[in-house]
Amino acid sequence: MMQRAVYILCAVDLALWALILAALLLSGSDPATAGLDTAAAAAVTILFALTALPAFLLARARRALNLSLGLALAFPGAFTLLLIGVAVSLP
Repeated sequence: MMQRAVYILCAVDLALWALILAALLLSGSDPATAGLDTAAAAAVTILFALTALPAFLLARARRALNLSLGLALAFPGAFTLLLIGVAVSLP
């Protein structure tokens, strides 16, 4: 049962990552800030690779299901914290 929950959360994380990546790379923002969009896309990809991808691999191997559940939940939580941090730092 827990393995299925981790799979579902990883699928949601994958969809969230794809939407964020598409929004960042296809935004058509000012060329002067295009580098910031690319850097943000790289940061979100690294965050995904460090949380959701290991969660999926651990669940697939049926090892450390509690850890994999925590990692699957860490991606949206960490992204939300990063988003709040950026919003607070804006003038």
